[in-house]
Amino acid sequence: MNQVFTKIRSRGNGSKYRKILSTDEPLYHSMEELINSSCPYTPGATLDESEWFKISDFSKTAFSIEITRTNYESLDYDSLQNSEYAHIDYLFVTMENNFFFQNIGKSKLVKRKGIFGFGENYRYQKDMSVLFINEYPDAIYNSKEDALYFQRLESIACIFEGISELYRDATEQEVIEFL
Repeated sequence: MNQVFTKIRSRGNGSKYRKILSTDEPLYHSMEELINSSCPYTPGATLDESEWFKISDFSKTAFSIEITRTNYESLDYDSLQNSEYAHIDYLFVTMENNFFFQNIGKSKLVKRKGIFGFGENYRYQKDMSVLFINEYPDAIYNSKEDALYFQRLESIACIFEGISELYRDATEQEVIEFL
C-alpha cells in the first residue's frame, strides 16, 4: 500500500504533516527503476543522465527532517483538511520503505471550478482542488540505507531546511583554495 502525505505551513507545535490518501497505485517508479547509479554529493559536480547524488547517514545530518529521524508511523498523522490545501509545502509518498519527496510550488496547487470525469460520468464542480504529481520525485529517502538521493539541490532546499549550505560552504572553501 502506497501512502501520500503532505507537509503544511502551520503555526504552533502541532504536527505539520497530514495524510492525503492510501492507494495501491504507484505514484512513482520504484527506486530501483529510477536510480541506475549514484555518487556522493559534491558541489559543482555534474550528473550523467539518470544518475543521482547521494547523502549517506542522512538522519544524522543537521538538515534531516522529523520523518527521516524518527520511526515513521502513518497512524500518527491526521487527514488533510480542505482549509489546509493552500498551505501545502511539499508532499511525500511512502512506497516499499522509501520516501519519495516532491516540492509543491504554487503552480502545482490548482483550485478552480471545472468539469471532470471519466467515460460518460462528467461532473461540474464549483470549487475543485487539484494537486499535480511530477513524473519523477525531487528526492528519495531510503530508510534502510539511511541515504537521501536527489538530482538538483535547489529543488529540495525548501524540503530539507539548511541543505543549501552544502553548496555555499563548499563554494567558499573552493574560492579560498583558488586564491
